[in-house]
Amino acid sequence: MKLSNEKDFLKFWKEKNLSNTDVIKTLTSVASVSNNLSWLFFSAYQCAIRYQFRNLIYNQYTSLAVAEKKNSPLEISIDKNNNNTIIIKGLKTWLVTTNISKIIVFAKLTKPIQIIQKSEKKYWKSLVALVSVDETTKLTPFEKVRYLKKLKQGNIQLNSTLVDMKNIMSGKKIRDFRVVEKYFVMLSLTIFFSLKIKSHRLKKVYHNLGNELIVLLLRKKLNDRTLRPLHKKFQKVFDIFDQIPERNSITDWNADKVLFKFLTK
Repeated sequence: MKLSNEKDFLKFWKEKNLSNTDVIKTLTSVASVSNNLSWLFFSAYQCAIRYQFRNLIYNQYTSLAVAEKKNSPLEISIDKNNNNTIIIKGLKTWLVTTNISKIIVFAKLTKPIQIIQKSEKKYWKSLVALVSVDETTKLTPFEKVRYLKKLKQGNIQLNSTLVDMKNIMSGKKIRDFRVVEKYFVMLSLTIFFSLKIKSHRLKKVYHNLGNELIVLLLRKKLNDRTLRPLHKKFQKVFDIFDQIPERNSITDWNADKVLFKFLTK
């Protein structure tokens, strides 16, 4: 199957129902049809979001919206006409794709906000909100990107966008997202390498590393300490792949490998 553009890839994603599929199957399904790192990053990123923000129910692919312009934080307020709704204003400067209908927006608050959920008062210094794209949101694709060129990355402007209280949660989980994202990127690439590589000896090395990574997931022990020993092994197999002919079949390998090195450092 040839997935040469984002439209074809997202069609494949929906047809396979990968937003609601076991993460290992999701990563393997994408790795088996990929000839670039854009699709691998997308699948790893979706699995990381699903793992870290599983209390937000969306059942489709999404993007985190975290980055913003310096000194331009989002404005968050409670709707005066409905205490069960918050209002979001401002710009988030990066989305994994602009072909999207649900976005998880992170906001660091200038002062704590009182949230009432299930009749319980809570005071949060940050939050994440599941935003539905509507007439109050404007998604703008970037004209040029340096990495992951197959994905139509862009930004989102929120103009008094309303979000129900049931679709928000504390922003604390954003702290550990970097580690979770690193894990799924490592696992996604390891699966991909094991499928691409021709040497039976090396294929076994990649399979063994993949199994060790999966054990961490099954034991629910994804943190810096548990990931550190496997990270060293991953860097080694990454460098091995970068030296063998199979790398030449990967579109934009030389550009995107720089990003993946950064994401997994």
